[in-house]
Amino acid sequence: MATTISTRNGKIAGVLIDQVLQFKGIPYAKPPLGELRFKRPQVVESWQGSFQADNFGAAAIQEINPLNPLPTTAEDCLSLNIWVPEGVGKRLPVMIWLHGGSYTSGAGSMAQYDGHLLAKRGQAIIVNLNYRLGALGFAHFDAITDGKADSNLGLRDQILGIQWVKDNIEAFGGNPDNITLFGESAGAMSIACLLASPQAEGLFQKAIVQSGSADHVLKRAEADKTVDTLLQALEIKHPKQELWQKSAKDILRAQRKCQTLLVNRGDHENNIPLYGMTLIPMFGDDVLPQAPIKLMQQGTGSKIPLIIGTTTREWEMFLRLTPTGQSLYEGKLKNIDENGVIKMFNRSLPEKGTEAYQFYKSISQYGNSSSDLLGLFSDFETDRSFAIPSLRILQARERHTNDSYHYLFAWDKGIFGACHGVDIPFVFGATESGFGKMFCGGGAEAAALADKVQDAWLAFAKHGHPECESLGLWPNFSSESQASMVLDQTTQIKNQALAQQDRFWQSLI
Repeated sequence: MATTISTRNGKIAGVLIDQVLQFKGIPYAKPPLGELRFKRPQVVESWQGSFQADNFGAAAIQEINPLNPLPTTAEDCLSLNIWVPEGVGKRLPVMIWLHGGSYTSGAGSMAQYDGHLLAKRGQAIIVNLNYRLGALGFAHFDAITDGKADSNLGLRDQILGIQWVKDNIEAFGGNPDNITLFGESAGAMSIACLLASPQAEGLFQKAIVQSGSADHVLKRAEADKTVDTLLQALEIKHPKQELWQKSAKDILRAQRKCQTLLVNRGDHENNIPLYGMTLIPMFGDDVLPQAPIKLMQQGTGSKIPLIIGTTTREWEMFLRLTPTGQSLYEGKLKNIDENGVIKMFNRSLPEKGTEAYQFYKSISQYGNSSSDLLGLFSDFETDRSFAIPSLRILQARERHTNDSYHYLFAWDKGIFGACHGVDIPFVFGATESGFGKMFCGGGAEAAALADKVQDAWLAFAKHGHPECESLGLWPNFSSESQASMVLDQTTQIKNQALAQQDRFWQSLI
């Protein structure tokens, strides 16, 4: 295959490295600058000559932290990257990765998302893309600007990026009718939204949702709290004019105020508080006419086969990897007692926190040390934020389809245990990378599990089910069996793994 590809927008020149063609930094939309700031993305214009796709595009505007070393951030960030295995023919399955980062950080250029090894192993085309983040992507100014701004910009970016892939991937050897979305954390939450969005219908055929759910969305009234906070921080009185006059740096600085807010996520009778992560998708527009889970209950997205799951100790990452660099186990919560932990439960689940504490205490093997109490809280938050909302997607889909598969990622050999993000190096085959060793510990057993996970993800992308020779039988999910593939040193099917927790949360989430 040539290293220069002719697309609808023009020629694109990539580079060949270790049997994989790489195309980096391809623009899929016009730069969202000037009048296009806070507007839905516009189709990119064609270019003359050959676009040299040998460097990643700029990441979206964001705070830089040591775990996400990004050399360049800019408002002009709407680009994508493609990895194509050399010499394996046409009509290859296509997998598009949506990165995580709480909707405020991350980029396709991050080393842990490099698609080289996955493309080479599976004879599949791997794509990832950047989308607008933070206030520039998920502050919903449409109502207060009389439509001069649009809502759900980050999701709209993703939709246009996927459309670009569908329109052009055949030139790279891909099958535009066999596209799988896969992503983790905010990327997985985005995919859950796209499964329910009428704007994304027909753009992809399969989905893998890793540690994400359809529940991390806001009602208009909750989204307006964030907007009000931003306007106050920016000292804006006339948003129709002034939003376009502020610098990106000013907007980034102002969005820090949003991290002190409390909003309620989803569409529930009970309040489900969400702290800090307030710049997220909103429902009630053309992208998400209703809460995604409500749309799924009506059958939206049910024709798309789905793998969804979580790690078994998601919340350990947030307890152990803090902005100060000091684990909460060793820091300000080092000496927490039962009363202190119950207060944390009540903060996360108003009026039901004490009951939740007693329930988790009854099903656990924890003692009464401060470390044990924090471990109990970690289990509770793992379920509240990730595991139970994931189950709700499976249960909503079951009314309409049996093409759903559930997993629990239990590998705990990294420094944070079976935490949020531990699955990433296994999916990308990078267990020996710096990120991989930190999160999974590295070694032969980790590499062996990575082979199984990659084989399952690739089999799903090719055929719509994750069964493969290396991993074996993976039954679909049903409420009766609640079959989960447990991914650990040994892999096994476990039924009813979350049944007790499911019953407790039934009336709450």
